[in-house]
Amino acid sequence: MDYLINHKRFKKKFDQNELIKHSADKKKIIKFPHYDKNYHNFFSSYEKKNYKLVKNNCLCGGKNDILLSQTDRYCVEFVTVVCKDCGLIRAKDYFRNEDVEDFYRNFYRTDAYSENYQLQTSPANMFDTQKKIMKFRYDLLEKYKIEPINNLKIVDLGGGVGGILDHFNESNKKYLFDYFDPYLKYAETKGIKSTKGGLDKIDFKPIKHLIILSFPVLTQLKKVGVKVIF
Repeated sequence: MDYLINHKRFKKKFDQNELIKHSADKKKIIKFPHYDKNYHNFFSSYEKKNYKLVKNNCLCGGKNDILLSQTDRYCVEFVTVVCKDCGLIRAKDYFRNEDVEDFYRNFYRTDAYSENYQLQTSPANMFDTQKKIMKFRYDLLEKYKIEPINNLKIVDLGGGVGGILDHFNESNKKYLFDYFDPYLKYAETKGIKSTKGGLDKIDFKPIKHLIILSFPVLTQLKKVGVKVIF
């Protein structure tokens, strides 16, 4: 079997006992893999019983993939591939839309699936953190923009507390779609129109406007009239 990255970490499946040695420790820096008991348990039990993985074809229509990894960053089994035709990195199989919605509505940012969930971070601190670490995205848009980023509807799907939107000037209308109420409420105080939900809650077609995808919804963009081009 061909791998894009020839390293043993990408070629095996891990069990929980193997990952304990990677538990967070202030005396060392661990970048990869991460260990999170609740995360591992969630995707080994609840996910296996309630969610279903379905074939996730490349958006370009290509059928020629390279295997990238057998596991995600927490070493839970999750196969990732790279399309040889367009270079898109994606999950070989992905959860059904109803599974993704259930996860983001009921489990994301709770200790049901993660020991290090983000409820420990205040909305204000998270906003400032997001603004800082997401500035590279804004700089990328500025560098390669075709027209000035003014007087647009800017939509951030799955954007948490919407920190990146603070980089765009006030001539733009800013929209945040996510599921965590404390973050949505804080984003409103920053002049961001916030809605609990995903694509199904968009009541306008943001054609010729700017869409920031903070979670995997590319395959659903056709629902709001957006054509994806590679």
